[in-house]
Amino acid sequence: MRKVEHDEDDPRMFPGSEVFWRMLEEMKRTMPERIATSYRDILHVKMIHNDMRKFLEQWTRVLEDAVEEPPESLLATLFIEQIEQCEPFQEHWTHVTTPLIVKNQERTYKFAMDEVTIWQAQEKAKARAHSIKQSNESAWNQGAPSPKWAAPAGTPPKFVKGDCSQYFHKGKCSDYENCGKNHERTLHPGGKGKKGKGKGKGDGKGKENDIVCHKCGKKGHKASECRSTSQESRTSNRPSSRDSQSKGKGKGEKGKKGRSQSQDSNKGKGKGEKGKGKKCKICGRENHVTADCRDKPPVCQGHYKTDCKTPNCKKYHPPVCYYWEKGTCQKADCLFLHRTTKWVNAKPAAPAPFEKARPDSPAPTKAQQEAKEKKAAANKEKRAASKARKKAATGAVAIAMTDATPDGASPLNR
Repeated sequence: MRKVEHDEDDPRMFPGSEVFWRMLEEMKRTMPERIATSYRDILHVKMIHNDMRKFLEQWTRVLEDAVEEPPESLLATLFIEQIEQCEPFQEHWTHVTTPLIVKNQERTYKFAMDEVTIWQAQEKAKARAHSIKQSNESAWNQGAPSPKWAAPAGTPPKFVKGDCSQYFHKGKCSDYENCGKNHERTLHPGGKGKKGKGKGKGDGKGKENDIVCHKCGKKGHKASECRSTSQESRTSNRPSSRDSQSKGKGKGEKGKKGRSQSQDSNKGKGKGEKGKGKKCKICGRENHVTADCRDKPPVCQGHYKTDCKTPNCKKYHPPVCYYWEKGTCQKADCLFLHRTTKWVNAKPAAPAPFEKARPDSPAPTKAQQEAKEKKAAANKEKRAASKARKKAATGAVAIAMTDATPDGASPLNR
């Protein structure tokens, strides 16, 4: 049935009646006839057109349909005979079987099947690498169709001292004529972003010549790219349009959300001067940070020259300057120490924990000894009285149960 269904010349499907008839005919056959048919099917599996994959599929299917598994020696002989006819496999097979021939070892069926599996995995990896190489080569050719694999990225240029940082990172400079720096290396040769599209408000979208700077009032660049730092140019040349005043969200004195006009044309969220925030670590209030607290202790001025020797000094003692240790601090009025120090702020000692008297501790006084003995005697009397009460209660019950008359009547019933 399977042979007819997979016939390349005339494939067809069996009707149900024919399938049932063939099943009955197969049941009439004896076991030797079925085994002979299985061997005959194995002999008919051939290597065609060096197609190792198709050969293995047919070989596995025939072995699964076999009534009895053939001997391994027979399988090894038939299998090796067919795989040696595959021309691409011959080089690999010669390489792996040469040591066996030298050692005079037998080529088993398991060994042959493992080597075929390894060879197929190697050929699959080679084909994949070859396809990737072809895709990369075709990506560099002009006019070639879009490849399936992206072209490998070249080594990006490195920023060198003297290069224009704006041109290096964005591919363009807002003041190209008067910049005076190198405009040779850039990460975006054609300019960063797509042409014809721009972000921001204005009449000329995507046209750099129509962009007006909100800081200096000149055309050709944005406010974020402006190099003007003078305060006069920001205030005098700023346009008076409503678009230049953006709205920002902030928190007022009572924590309510309000709208404020920012000096820049960007939108943003921020907190007001008296908005809620983290608590100050010194006074515990929320209207300022710890660095701006007015209640923080003053700086100990004498600590700059020598280590502070005042016991329990409550003032602030600055640490050693990090940049002074590196040799790069150039501030004349630096707030930190420009000297080495091992000063540590002394903390008040904690109370000593309770300890039991040690053998070498002094002996207690006579009054302490008498008080201790009186307390022990009182506790002893209490324990004795408690035991007596318990004994009296249990003794009364025992007498009531054992003191009976000769006739067997209980004294409680007299």
